[in-house]
Amino acid sequence: MDLTHWKQRLALSALLVICGAVEARFIYTSLTPLFQQVPRIPGVIDPENLALGQVKEFATHGGIKEGDTLLAVNGVPIHSGFDAAHEFFARPGGTHVQFTVRTGDGPPRTVDLVTPIQTMTELGDFAFTLGLNIILPVLCIGLGFLVAFRRPSDPTALAILWLLLSLAFMQRSNGYERYSWGVWMSGTAILLDVFSNAWPAAWCAVALLFPDGRWRRGPLSWISLAAIVIYTPHDAARAALVAGMFAEPKVWAILRPLEHLPKALTQSWHFALIGLGLLCFLVKFRAETHPAARRRMRWMLAGLMLGILPNTALMVSAVLLNRDLNDYPIWLLMPGVLAPILIPVTLAYSMLVDRLFDLGVVFRQGLLASRTVTALRLLVNAILLWVAFSGRGWIVTLLCLAGIMVVSYGTDHVRAWVDRRFFREAVNTEQVLIELSNQVRRITDPKKLLEIVQDRIQAALHITRIELLPAGGYQDFGDLILPLTTPDQDYGALRLGPKLSEEPYSRRDLQLLESVASQTALALDVSRLTATVATETAQRERLNNELEIASQVQQRLFPKRAPQIQGLDLAGCCVPAQSVGGDYYDFLTTPGGAVGLAIGDVAGKGVPAALLMAGLQASLRGLILGGVTDLRELMAKLNVLVYDASPANRFATFFYGVYEPAGGALRYSCAGHNPSLLLRATGEHHWLKTPGVGLGMTRRAQYEQAEAALQPGDMLVLYTDGVTEARNPQGEEFGEDRLLDALRAAPGAGAQAAADQLLEALTRFAAGAPQHDDITLIVARRSA
Repeated sequence: MDLTHWKQRLALSALLVICGAVEARFIYTSLTPLFQQVPRIPGVIDPENLALGQVKEFATHGGIKEGDTLLAVNGVPIHSGFDAAHEFFARPGGTHVQFTVRTGDGPPRTVDLVTPIQTMTELGDFAFTLGLNIILPVLCIGLGFLVAFRRPSDPTALAILWLLLSLAFMQRSNGYERYSWGVWMSGTAILLDVFSNAWPAAWCAVALLFPDGRWRRGPLSWISLAAIVIYTPHDAARAALVAGMFAEPKVWAILRPLEHLPKALTQSWHFALIGLGLLCFLVKFRAETHPAARRRMRWMLAGLMLGILPNTALMVSAVLLNRDLNDYPIWLLMPGVLAPILIPVTLAYSMLVDRLFDLGVVFRQGLLASRTVTALRLLVNAILLWVAFSGRGWIVTLLCLAGIMVVSYGTDHVRAWVDRRFFREAVNTEQVLIELSNQVRRITDPKKLLEIVQDRIQAALHITRIELLPAGGYQDFGDLILPLTTPDQDYGALRLGPKLSEEPYSRRDLQLLESVASQTALALDVSRLTATVATETAQRERLNNELEIASQVQQRLFPKRAPQIQGLDLAGCCVPAQSVGGDYYDFLTTPGGAVGLAIGDVAGKGVPAALLMAGLQASLRGLILGGVTDLRELMAKLNVLVYDASPANRFATFFYGVYEPAGGALRYSCAGHNPSLLLRATGEHHWLKTPGVGLGMTRRAQYEQAEAALQPGDMLVLYTDGVTEARNPQGEEFGEDRLLDALRAAPGAGAQAAADQLLEALTRFAAGAPQHDDITLIVARRSA
């Protein structure tokens, strides 16, 4: 502990002694009517001239008049309101008290009164005493100093102490008796009461600082701070007024003008501070994104609102109706007066649930939770026992005894619930971490997995902070680092701050944390692989769907059968390497009886290739129907159409020939395609090819036209590179020579038979090797 904290805790200890002593005296005075005869006051004393006001009925019957000046009590001269209260309460109720008074300028006279005894027979009186003088202040003082001692340098903790002390001494059901405690004790109690009137400022400060100090700067914070500072002189004026009650009337006469401070101004500042505090909470709650911080603020806001709003509503109604709160019926005052008890209760709940200011650890380590419940049970039972045997009737006695039984039985369950609700994780940290290590294996969502791991570790070990560091981007900052790695992947690391209890991590802690980190990394690996498989499966399914669609498109593009041309036997086929290839062939007849032979190889596979094939076919048919007969013009226009309709990486090699049945003439043009084979009946062969690049590669390409003649028995073979580039298991290509040999092995065969024989030769050559490209053929043989 450094020197600064030592001094702060010493000052807090002194304040705790003062507050504890005053509260102990308040409790004693509150319970005095249960076992002593406490006199009732005859009226209210004006500190300026010691005149009696609001004279009670018993005093009026005894001879005291409204406005009489009090000179002495039991022969002791009175110089201040404090002297009068001290002498009056020095004797028990029911005894004779001599008052020396003077009416106006008349002579002094002595009045002998038998003072009535204060009683606590009404349920409302007992509820007020128990709630305002015992439960509320004990809870507020205990919780406030527990927070402050834990964090003596934290402004938020000190603001909470300020608010709780204000609530502890804000309202009392027996405030006048404090003037009989002696100068020092009475003065301290009254100054604490004055201090408690600043509770709206304390509320505003807590709203500004809770749950952390991130909002200390900004327009809203400066406005709130200014309101608190401006409110301070008002409270100082009230302190001076109260102190004047201990002084002689001439001193009070000097301070009396302070009493005439505009009441509306005081109330306006109260409402302004309450509103600013509420606005601070709402703005921060709306802007906060962290779930834990929002939960803390929600509980704090709920408790403060439930505790403050009923009281505020009473104040507002008193202003609007121009009535004094003392004139309100007891049933209407009770909710507003007792509601502040909810503030320390909800604040304690929030602190225990979220381990604010390390209170959860403090309670568990010192067994304060159990001892607190036991102390409250003893206190309540003692009060009920005293009331039961104080001669208040058998019904009250039975009710009190029943209450003792309920409290005695219920506190054990309350203690068990508190331990189960707030401290179960701390009781068996090892079990929590072992269960977490087993649980992470079943979680596949990486985000949810990391959130659960961080929350469970922080709750189990009560650490100050835990955060996820990115892969490869973390260093050792002195905190505990838990790498989340597998042999193949780095998922970052978890950085753990120190424990709230400031205890070091034990060897068992480290072993369990390493096990959790290892299992978490494996779970992240499984999640990554699962996501990869799911993505690949989805892509494969999408691709299969596309290929199925494209396959249907392609099958519709291929001719269903070869046309019947006199003197020419035709056959065509396509064996795709996958469900959709990039090859294309077609037969086109013209009105003049000629037949067009088209074959092409589109770059790419799948749907894009099928779409380009469809466009190529449509363009070709459109140009032919449009009357384009010159093949150079036809190929040039076809190239432009393909170029304009296709992306830069899409093109097609193409061969187109027109056969005239009348004379067997063949006109042809080639756009970067494999040369076609003309195999003569004599065994000679020619490779048919013209210059020109693939369709769609460049917009201004030029093409040539050439001619050949088919004699009876000659065979023309158009093919794609899937034929000549087919490979065997040794990696050898089929090539043009084997193509020529396969066709020569079928002399005189029809077009379909020749095509089938060529496919069989390819199959034998490949010997089961996978096919990498489409195999497309057109075979035309001129009959004799």
